[in-house]
Formats: sequence, structure tokens, C-alpha cells
Amino acid sequence: MPETGNLDKLYDIVVPGPVSWWPAAPGWYVIGLILVCLVTLAIWHTIRQRRMNRFRREALVELDRLFASIGDSRQKISGLRSLPELVKRTALAGFDRTHAAQLSGAAWLEFLNQTGSTDMFTKKPGSLLSELSFQKEEILEALPEESVQQLLKLVRQWIKKHRKNVRI
Repeated sequence: MPETGNLDKLYDIVVPGPVSWWPAAPGWYVIGLILVCLVTLAIWHTIRQRRMNRFRREALVELDRLFASIGDSRQKISGLRSLPELVKRTALAGFDRTHAAQLSGAAWLEFLNQTGSTDMFTKKPGSLLSELSFQKEEILEALPEESVQQLLKLVRQWIKKHRKNVRI
């Protein structure tokens, strides 16, 4: 009869080694591929948006230059006369040339209102924009500083925020 109480013949439990992290299960390869695709898509989208909005950054730099020249009394008139041109060039860079190029006067100001989600271009001081190129120097010199500053602020806001996908 075998002895049941003899513990000399027992062996320690063999614990398996730690589970390796590599090679990963196939599901992790799929998740990794999806993540790489998403990161690549996000980078591509960011670069594309940045290129598409380059004209805005350049227009804002030029607006800052005009702002400085308008602040100088010797260059105020030339700076004010250049403002409508800057807005028109910005619109031509961002919208269909066949539509934006032909607009002038009240239609031009209404276009700026629609694309800028505002109504300030058809009111004072926004309405000054269509007059700046043709006003006499004496009238431009006499423009109140507050109106000029409000106009510059409105133009800056339009350059930054105008939407291209507006039905015109």
C-alpha cells in the first residue's frame, strides 16, 4: 500500500514565464495601422488648411503695415486709399474671381456683409470702404480717428473670419 503522507515526492509548481509584449496580436497591428492613418490624415488636413489660409495671414500682415502708415500723418491718405485694394485682393484670393472682381459700390459692401456674417459694411464706418479710393484728400484728412480705427477693426475681423462657403 502506498504511503499517502509522504511529501518528499512532491515538486514545486512551475510558473510560466512572463507574457511577451512582442509579437503583438493581429488586432494591435490593425489598431496601429488605423492610428497611423488618422495621424497622417490630421497632419495632411492641417497642412492643407494652412496653405488655404495663407492669403489671410499675408493680408493681416499688410493690414498691420497699413495700420502703421495710417497712424503716421504723412502717410495717412495713401494708407487709407490702399485699404479698399487690400480688401479686394483678399476677396479675389478667397472667392471666385468672376463674381468678386465685378462687384463695386453697394453690391460690394453687401458681399462683404454676407461673407463676413455682419451688417457693418453697409453702415458707418464700414461704408467708408467704398469711398476711400475716390474721396478728396481734405475729406480723408478730416475723417475722425475713431471711425478709421473702427473701419480697420472691421476689416481685420472680415479678413480673419470671412467664410468662403456662403451662397452669394
